[in-house]
Amino acid sequence: MGREAVGLVLEACIILELWELLETLIANGLVEHSCSSNLVYNLIEKRRSDLVCLCLKHVSDLQTSDILCILKYFLSPPKDAYSSMAIVRKEWESQALCAIETATDMGLSGKILSLAKEASVLLMVAHDEFSVSELCLNYLLASSNLDEVILSSCISKLNDSEMKSLIRYLGKWLKKYERLPQVGPCPKASSTLSLKACVWVPTLVDIVKCLGLVLDEHFSSLVLHLEFHEELRSVVGVINSLALEARISYSIANVIENLRTKVKVRVIPSDKGYTHKLIEKLGFLMGREVVGLVLEACIVLELWELLETLIANGLVEHSCSSNLVYNLIEKRRSDLVCLCLKHVSDLQTSDILCILKYFLSPPKDAYSSMAIVRKEWESQALCAIETATDMGLSGKILNLAKEASVLLMVAHDEFSVSELCLNYLLASSNLDEVILSSCISKLNGLEMKSLIRYLGKWLKKYESFPQAGPCPKASSTLSLKACVWVPTLVDIVKCLGLVLDEHFSSLVLHPEFHEELRSVVGVVNSLALEARISCSIANVIENLRTEVKGA
Repeated sequence: MGREAVGLVLEACIILELWELLETLIANGLVEHSCSSNLVYNLIEKRRSDLVCLCLKHVSDLQTSDILCILKYFLSPPKDAYSSMAIVRKEWESQALCAIETATDMGLSGKILSLAKEASVLLMVAHDEFSVSELCLNYLLASSNLDEVILSSCISKLNDSEMKSLIRYLGKWLKKYERLPQVGPCPKASSTLSLKACVWVPTLVDIVKCLGLVLDEHFSSLVLHLEFHEELRSVVGVINSLALEARISYSIANVIENLRTKVKVRVIPSDKGYTHKLIEKLGFLMGREVVGLVLEACIVLELWELLETLIANGLVEHSCSSNLVYNLIEKRRSDLVCLCLKHVSDLQTSDILCILKYFLSPPKDAYSSMAIVRKEWESQALCAIETATDMGLSGKILNLAKEASVLLMVAHDEFSVSELCLNYLLASSNLDEVILSSCISKLNGLEMKSLIRYLGKWLKKYESFPQAGPCPKASSTLSLKACVWVPTLVDIVKCLGLVLDEHFSSLVLHPEFHEELRSVVGVVNSLALEARISCSIANVIENLRTEVKGA
């Protein structure tokens, strides 16, 4: 179709409201500004917000006047515009749900699954908490039609109400990027997974650039008019946080980049998770003071992924940050507290006491991060079961997998999330009898009751499953790391003995402990009888063996 023919068809579509035909023309790239200079204006007059968004996506030569009309329309939409804007919300919702479904499809390859997970987070961030008109604004800020000159010109023509709406929208985006630093552009998801919305999510660069132009064009108004101050305070706080995070990330990257250059490790700076990969390979070369500063920054800025990398790679010592455990508990990062138990070898008695009290009587807002720990145990248990039912494995490996599956099932089933966290504490190399005794002596009545109940559960498990026992080989052979974090019967009995030593009079005198203790005593007697019988049988067999050798 020629340009004139397209122009005539466009005019007819507007007059006769042939919206489906118009949508087809725009979506197929047949529409240019020169075909119909009033197209955007007419669509706004007809309140077809969905088609205005389509123009932003597919019409490559929109003029400054068009961009200004669209910006003003989305920042201060008339009441009768929301019905067509709802179509835009449905598009975003549909794409977000599609991404989530793909991200949970276990039949996909690792790379595709990772891409789907990135896309699902990105689209969730782009959709949640935004109004319908703000969802439409996403298309404008991510549009190829928008350069700094055009955007600056349009922003200079906004009134106070529109300015306030724009600052509020930009502030929402800044808070999103502050809370979820792992979110970033995901263009591959558009072509690989058909998640087209991924290319229409404004980047942090887009948001900061737009905010900079707002300040350039309206600085005096923003300072002089009180109605802008609340929005601006909120935005400035987030910008300071992001700027500090960027400076620290840049400093860390510089330190490790220097190490990378000297040691000649092959990690490409453009790779996703570049800093994390470098820390994994070269973090051991970082000095204690540097690690300490990075830890403090991670806590303040809540850079949890970076902190996790440092802890998991054994780069954290108590001497680097003496308040690390306390700060993690204050921030309710139970999963990272467990990681400290696994990888920080010099935790102090005060740290152990804080952790013990936290897991025995967790605050309500601690359970969300504890759920991460439960998922780890579930994942390891399921992996053990899958391995144990793999008939293609050799006999020894299969037997080892079966032992591990029983052990992990015992360690997971019937325990609460906080009790699963306690497993790491009781199996920790940081915990000797002196430290544990000191910590137990400082527990209150409620904490004591929780500890006795937890130990009682373990005793019943070992009574019900006598075949369950330590299985350290499964950690190295089958990558079932959780196997080394299952408290043994010796660990449980030792802890129970210390409870009785430290709190004997309280346990006897206070009736609220009696029911728990009766239950525990019954299991202990049963286990003791079993041990005596096993010992007697072992003695008989040993005597027979000696006599047979003598004969």
